[in-house]
Amino acid sequence: MDARMTANVGPEKTICKWRWSYPVIHVSRGVVRTCDKPVNIEITEEDFRKYGTDAFINNPYLTERRREKLVGLRHPDCFTCITLEDRGIQSTRTGKDRFVTYMNEVAGIPGTFEEFTRDPSNIDPRLLRADHPDILEISLSNLCNLKCVYCSPHFSTSWERELVKHGDMRAEDVESRSAGAAPSFEKYFWLWFDKIKDSLDRIIFIGGEPTINDKFLPFLSKMESMMKDSKSRASGRMITINIISNFNTPRKRFDEFLELLPALAERFIIHIEASGEAFGKRAEYIREGLDWETYTTNIRKLLAIRHPNIRFGFQMAINALCVTSLRQLLGFAADLQEEFQRPVDYKENIVVAPEHLAPWVLTPDFARHIEECHRFVEERLADPARNRQLFLYNEPSASRWQRYLPFLKSIHHGIASSRPDPELRLRLLNFLRLNDSRRGRDFLTTFPEYEEFVRSSLMARL
Repeated sequence: MDARMTANVGPEKTICKWRWSYPVIHVSRGVVRTCDKPVNIEITEEDFRKYGTDAFINNPYLTERRREKLVGLRHPDCFTCITLEDRGIQSTRTGKDRFVTYMNEVAGIPGTFEEFTRDPSNIDPRLLRADHPDILEISLSNLCNLKCVYCSPHFSTSWERELVKHGDMRAEDVESRSAGAAPSFEKYFWLWFDKIKDSLDRIIFIGGEPTINDKFLPFLSKMESMMKDSKSRASGRMITINIISNFNTPRKRFDEFLELLPALAERFIIHIEASGEAFGKRAEYIREGLDWETYTTNIRKLLAIRHPNIRFGFQMAINALCVTSLRQLLGFAADLQEEFQRPVDYKENIVVAPEHLAPWVLTPDFARHIEECHRFVEERLADPARNRQLFLYNEPSASRWQRYLPFLKSIHHGIASSRPDPELRLRLLNFLRLNDSRRGRDFLTTFPEYEEFVRSSLMARL
């Protein structure tokens, strides 16, 4: 096991509130995790018998992971943030200040970070529990009509079908994965949801693709019904429902989805994010199955709905193939803001696994593309005066884009300082060759700017 992943680096470098406040539930598979980065753990029928609703995020495995964070131990579950931070790239780890605020104000546990971590052998047992999550992320299943290059069969049935077709996956394995949840999983989920609903600020629906999933609207409806008497509703606080979509939902089904939004937006803030980090034909290559015209048409349909509680942004997973057209996507975001006079924001994300698709596999000359993105965001999207004029009121969208600048700067650093890794680059080329063969694509026709990268990577192995 990589020593970097298990080192004792001190609690200031490991602490992160997401281990306490951000459960992710995969309903069809019967697996959970805390934070959207670590690995999943299966919840069995025996777990429910032993722990009841604590099986979800207060089981022994997860309480031990919290103890490790409080004593400064790294765990391989957190490989994404460990990898990013070791490369000087900004991770999503929250740090000690947000952790202490969460413990004091949400969990109701007084104290300072120094008091919480002073004695590694005598951690307050209250600090090991997670009873007040503020974000809940839900995947109903891996049903998806796309097969993005950095994705996997875990999140896409289209990926499953391709792997079965080419003999990389057995059909019986797909069937067993589809029927993976313990029989009591959903029953206990709703019991647990009833216990945590008052602390939630945000519920996120991820994929697969939620808008084509038959369980999505019934699931959302049940949540809405259960939250009618929640403390947040009584206090007038509106919870945000995040829906991450590939915006390639067929027209009739997407229009039906849009028709529901205004009524839903009377009770929740609805924030819909379009998965995407590239532009045009490059986006279609990266996100196999995507039709760019459908994507942009559906985005414009959503933005045409004039409701203050319906918001839109891009979920951008920065990867080795998107950096040359990311600037065009940011330009598209800026154009949409001006066209509809509404804010368009973002969710920062980065591909770490598979590592051959991480941005640092590229040669340092590709860093200039990120520099162009940084300059564009600074001059257009993060300009407060421009956005106030655009939206006619003090819109915080500019400050949000301002927070994207350090992330872009850290990606620039990660690419500019990348050391030659011939094996990793060769893995990328082999992946692209197989991808082109199976999907009828030609990488260099779509990405001619990578020709020198391909040539030099091939030469490096000689």
